[in-house]
Amino acid sequence: MAADGYRAGMVDLRELTDVLVMRPPLDALGTGESLRAALSDGVVHVDLGDPDRVFLVTVTEVPRRRLLAEPVVVADLDGVDVHLVGVEVDNVVTVRLEGRGPAARERLASYGRLRGAWDVEPVGAPPPWPAALLRSIDVVVTDDLGTPYRPHTAECGGEGREWLHVAHLRPYPPVAARTLRLSFRCSGGRTTTVELPLDGSGGRA
Repeated sequence: MAADGYRAGMVDLRELTDVLVMRPPLDALGTGESLRAALSDGVVHVDLGDPDRVFLVTVTEVPRRRLLAEPVVVADLDGVDVHLVGVEVDNVVTVRLEGRGPAARERLASYGRLRGAWDVEPVGAPPPWPAALLRSIDVVVTDDLGTPYRPHTAECGGEGREWLHVAHLRPYPPVAARTLRLSFRCSGGRTTTVELPLDGSGGRA
């Protein structure tokens, strides 16, 4: 078995995807031989040293659609106004929430003091980003065809985006879908629903 876990003659499409996306540009079998060559725009020949097969990778251009015309308030968490500030569709559905208002500013100032103290004396874990509060909101996405969208990845906070929570969901909306429906459920039971046309022409709460 090669050093990186591949067996001769056993490279499959899942492993190829792993090599292309997650691993450095090395051959899969540890032979020291690999080749990537563009055959035409969007078409790539990939040879990972497998004696039995090579791969033809097709890159598809996907337009990014921004569905939200303007921010919408979808929740109130301990006085923090939670705004839906962005919904995008490309290879995934991306939902962006942001805490705003006086309470959000107060919490951000408190976080800054705690973080400053932790930077001076880093004992234990650093204080959580203010956006961690937004994790308590359950984001449910469907469309007019009833397609279930599953959580894929998420980002919470960060330098300069302390109050921003970003959720990525899959799959890509079906071609026949016309409307995306987003429901935001808080622990107190309140649910706010926003419907957005998938043609990006705006939406309603």
